[in-house]
Amino acid sequence: MVAPMAILAQPDDHRGILAMSEAVDAMLEAFRNWAKDPLVGELRRRTHTPKNVRITLHQGGAPAYGTTGIMTHAELVRIFGDKQKYPRRGRPVLVLYDSDTAALKLILIGEMHPKELPNANSVVALPTACASMIGTDLLARKNCAVAGVFGAGDQAKHHLLALMCIRKSLKRARVFSPTRENREKFAVEMTAILSIEVVAVDSPAEVVDGADVIICATNSNIPVFDGDWLVPGQHVTSIVSSNVGLLKRGLVNQMRREIDDRALEKADILMTNVWGQEELDKTAVFWEASLDRPIIARKIVDAGQIIRGEKSGRTEDSQITYFKNSAFWGIGAAAIGGLIYDKLSKQRKGLVLDFDPYEYYDDSWTED
Repeated sequence: MVAPMAILAQPDDHRGILAMSEAVDAMLEAFRNWAKDPLVGELRRRTHTPKNVRITLHQGGAPAYGTTGIMTHAELVRIFGDKQKYPRRGRPVLVLYDSDTAALKLILIGEMHPKELPNANSVVALPTACASMIGTDLLARKNCAVAGVFGAGDQAKHHLLALMCIRKSLKRARVFSPTRENREKFAVEMTAILSIEVVAVDSPAEVVDGADVIICATNSNIPVFDGDWLVPGQHVTSIVSSNVGLLKRGLVNQMRREIDDRALEKADILMTNVWGQEELDKTAVFWEASLDRPIIARKIVDAGQIIRGEKSGRTEDSQITYFKNSAFWGIGAAAIGGLIYDKLSKQRKGLVLDFDPYEYYDDSWTED
């Protein structure tokens, strides 16, 4: 028996090893596979220490990429006014096993960075942005030309980069962040990376006006624009999901949201990654709204239902659509990790572990 190779990859071993387009494609494929076989995925889970160090666990398998496993990350969470920030963050760790044999395959330490943004630094920004493209790709019109972006940090940079991978028709983007310096720096950097016109604007209304697709990738705890501004044909994707742990600790008095109720009312279709995550996290935007707003509840679908053809996504160009990334993406992290493993192997990067990747191996057993 020849044991598979187990690799330990430190941050610089895998920094920039993938293009964003490769990561986005892997996430999309992982979701298509999961829609057919939901048992390969599990909901995101979190714990909070008394000092509010938050541990998040993303679990899932991507058999098409030969992997299954977990990704975990830790942040010290603090609230500053209407913002949620992380003054201390530990290194994320992705642990993958062979999806056919259970052998240890990869221990990857540190954030995953696309080659276009090798020095970006935000909480699991690459898989988050890739997962945001699930609903965006299913709902946004195919001929989007103008993007509006809320947020000017690395999370927003990853999202605009990922959006370009699925909507190559984009010609312009507008960005707003409360700090002028941040949004102007974002515009200069992303113009150079994407080779499209990215402009910093002075108000939230300018982001929404004329945008085909609107991306909200902020650390805000309150809505970032007025839903009344939305017009037919627009699509919105947002990432703020749940701070139920902070609510239970008494550190906040309400759940997080980037989107107001008016946006939910105006949208024809509301989508999340998977409804079970909304129930678990007791989110404000979907779960709370659905409890006493049957009109909103009837419009909510999850990505699996759309992929399987059980529910309809956008059926007319004039519809307003909205996708909330619920952070259910462990399946995609496994797929992206599988790609990274293959590249590490070919490029002879990382430390090949010199012990047996099997804890136990029964030589007498043969497959059924």
